[in-house]
Amino acid sequence: HKSYSTITIAGLAVGMACCMVLILFVRHELSYDRHHQYAEQIYRMHTRSVIFGRELLWAYTQQAFPRVLKEEYPEVLYASPLYRSSNVELRIDEEIVKERDFYWANQDILDIFTFDILRGNKAELLQHPNSVIITEEVAQKYFRGVDPIDQTFYMDTTAYHVTGVMRAQPATSHFHPRFIASFNTFPQDPEPEWFGFNTRTYFRLREGVSGEAFAAKMPDFIERHFGARAREFGYQYEYIPQPLLGIHLHSNVRGELEPNGNIVHVYIMTIIAALILFIACINFMNLATARASRRAREIGIRKVLGAYRQRLVLQFLGESLLIAGMAFLLALGLVELILPYFNQLAGRMIAFDLINNFPLVLAFLAVALSVGIGAGLYPAFYLTRFTPVDVLKGETNPRGSAAFIRKSLVVSQFSVSIGLIVGAFVILQQLNYLRSKDLGFAKDNVIIVPLKTNKARDRFEVLENALRSNPKIVSISGANEYPGREFRTWNHWVEGFSDEAGISMDAGSVHFGFFETLQIPVIAGRAFSKKVASDLQNTVMINATAARMLGFEHSAVGRKLFRAGPSDTSRSGRQIIGVFQDFNAWSLRQGIKPMILYPRARVSNLIVRMKATDTEETLKFVEEKFREVNPAATFEFRFLDEILAANYRSEKNLSMIINIFTILAILIACMGLLGLISFTVEQKTKEIGIRKVLGASVASVMFLLSKDFVKLVLLANLLAWPVAWWAMDKWLQNFAYRVSIEWWVFALAGGLALLIALVTVSTQAVRAALENPVENLRYE
Repeated sequence: HKSYSTITIAGLAVGMACCMVLILFVRHELSYDRHHQYAEQIYRMHTRSVIFGRELLWAYTQQAFPRVLKEEYPEVLYASPLYRSSNVELRIDEEIVKERDFYWANQDILDIFTFDILRGNKAELLQHPNSVIITEEVAQKYFRGVDPIDQTFYMDTTAYHVTGVMRAQPATSHFHPRFIASFNTFPQDPEPEWFGFNTRTYFRLREGVSGEAFAAKMPDFIERHFGARAREFGYQYEYIPQPLLGIHLHSNVRGELEPNGNIVHVYIMTIIAALILFIACINFMNLATARASRRAREIGIRKVLGAYRQRLVLQFLGESLLIAGMAFLLALGLVELILPYFNQLAGRMIAFDLINNFPLVLAFLAVALSVGIGAGLYPAFYLTRFTPVDVLKGETNPRGSAAFIRKSLVVSQFSVSIGLIVGAFVILQQLNYLRSKDLGFAKDNVIIVPLKTNKARDRFEVLENALRSNPKIVSISGANEYPGREFRTWNHWVEGFSDEAGISMDAGSVHFGFFETLQIPVIAGRAFSKKVASDLQNTVMINATAARMLGFEHSAVGRKLFRAGPSDTSRSGRQIIGVFQDFNAWSLRQGIKPMILYPRARVSNLIVRMKATDTEETLKFVEEKFREVNPAATFEFRFLDEILAANYRSEKNLSMIINIFTILAILIACMGLLGLISFTVEQKTKEIGIRKVLGASVASVMFLLSKDFVKLVLLANLLAWPVAWWAMDKWLQNFAYRVSIEWWVFALAGGLALLIALVTVSTQAVRAALENPVENLRYE
């Protein structure tokens, strides 16, 4: 029975391999940051603020916070600020190089986290200003053949001396520093600035001290240091200790160091893994029992020849276990083949080897053996209990309860498959909606060029003038903040109102021409202009949402706004000169926020909108002019649409993974259906033969064999639809802008499942209908 064995082994092997890969992913996600020795005692302090009714949760604290925290609370063993620059330019041996993930921290960071120090004295690596630890990879890249210790490089005019070399953090770390420099390289304020939140704080508590108990002490800390001052302005603050082990999956705040995982996606993958394994096991048992019925005569003949029942039981159980064992071995090989492609889809670096994954391998071996035993029980005990006479007469038809169980398993298989199809359609719909939705600005053919050095920023206008000579460049501007990059949050109040009547707004600084370059309509007043010298000192622009929240609508032009809060002592107001149309500056998971933009001549990013033709040639021109104006700087760029698309990378990966595993689940379910139709055809062999003799057509025989399966698939639809709707509705609630779940999605999923089922059933039904009735009725 080569075809039977191939289908049975392949179905179980593919199911186990898919389940194993998904469990590896889930385990990988749950293992983040567990490599640190004191992981359960490490926390990152989050700040929750409620200002003018707007709640914000961020990973930032004040620069002085870790120092004061350690001084005042003996349960805090170590505390360190952590500041990051994601992209930097360094001068190493007179060569300008681009680098990433440059961090600053104090000496305590080495006692909070477990860094594998390869070179240097750990006790004093970050004690002194201008010290830096580099990874082994960085050392080999820039200091190959020489001792990296005491080597010097520069960031702008600041010198850094290498004091240590560390091993890079593993993939399961929520941050991956390539450089860690001493925080005291920065000038330290003599007095704490309690209203400047610009760095992160990590700390390690003494053993036995819980984060919840420590959090209860934070209101008193706030009250003693800045609570009264905050209340003067109607501000509310709260410190929330975030456990290190929960950052990757449970922290989604402003200021994350790297893109985090999503616990919802972990749940989804876990459920899909369980469902696919469930389908594969059902498929295996259905095929086994369907095939076993054809061996009833074999059992009768063996009994006539003197075989004992115990020997027959061992034979059938042994065969089933052998097939399940072969499927298990094949599954291990498939995992090795699938995992590299899965890593590309998921954006992970998951490894699989038998030694480190031995418990998982044993668990799946147990599953395979259990399924093998379960599949072997029917022929081993049910068929062997009949007498040889009954078996040879064909009187071994299963009871109604057995048929009911078999049909229930098929309904379960297709319910799962239909649910996955609905989920795949809805996620794809939402992704297409996110890609196509009008964000309120032009994102195509726009590049962002970082200006990383002070000299490059100072020469912005020189570069701008050089670029304008190319007719393929449509418009040029610049900004510190732009769509796809996190904006600051500043608080403002309106002339004639008190501080308590202000609003909290997303704030950014932009160059002249920003609205023209991104094609953002100005719906009232005017945009910033180089021709008006006072614009740089005295003006701002706000979006339509801010105008509505301030009660102005389009009459905001001419009114004055003041920076609100205890950190602003100047009380110098700026006049609103224009209101611009709302645009989605960040992810569509969030709604439109009130926004204020300040004019700025010196910005950190160049923004260029080009014509759609000859893009490569235009990019070469931009690079050429950039290098002419800034010969010591490095040129790099990113397309704005790619920056925005990165916001939905996790959803895109999820969609692709679900699509692939949905197809596999359907294939496995079809194998189970194939098993059931084979069983049905076997049971109705005589009936089909008699009907053919009495003149039944091929179509009528096909209808006879197919109608029950159509009913099963329709029942599976009714069971799957409400569950799928509930699950997808919950997932869509993560987005402020989302599609509605249309009825046709369910109809399409059900129709597709029905079509696949009919094609599967037809392969056996047609063969049975075309067989010679003489052969069907002959039982020698």
